[in-house]
Amino acid sequence: MATLSKNNLWLSPAQKRLLTIATCFLLLLSPNLLAGGLTTSEPDSFLLNVFGFIYDKDVKIKEATVTLYDGNRIVKTIQTKKNGKFLFQLNRNRDYTIEIKKDTYVTKRVSISTKVPHGVGWLPDFDFDTSLLKVEKFRGIDISDLDFPSALIAYDTKDKEMDFSKTYSKLYRAQVRELLLQARSR
Repeated sequence: MATLSKNNLWLSPAQKRLLTIATCFLLLLSPNLLAGGLTTSEPDSFLLNVFGFIYDKDVKIKEATVTLYDGNRIVKTIQTKKNGKFLFQLNRNRDYTIEIKKDTYVTKRVSISTKVPHGVGWLPDFDFDTSLLKVEKFRGIDISDLDFPSALIAYDTKDKEMDFSKTYSKLYRAQVRELLLQARSR
């Protein structure tokens, strides 16, 4: 039984053991909290890995330049190897853009918002594959509309995961089809 004297709080041996166990437990968890492994309220903590492959039809594209932007600031630029793969680690509460460039291909952008509700910890890896289109397919056509992102990715509060905006992607694909039809009719 704990007793309270004038200046001290005395703990029983059982209470001391319980306090020791609780302290050890908190110390063991602290590296996970700092690494973003558990829910944290840090605004810039790690949230998820985003990766994927870049294709031309069914062939993986090597030596494509893939750049990650945080707003307008370049965070990282990589060159794909022959497997066409890219990987980026994203922090929470950011608006990222992934830009994919390769000579003779139309540049493609994907917008990713990592703004998530308070209390959401890290998320499972998010992967997507993307195909690039040859510039020559659009010969004689203004393709400036394709400067906009081809996809918008954000946290889906209903499904509690990252997902594409299906409506936006559908509109973007329709725009690409329309431009291809215009190019073929010339």
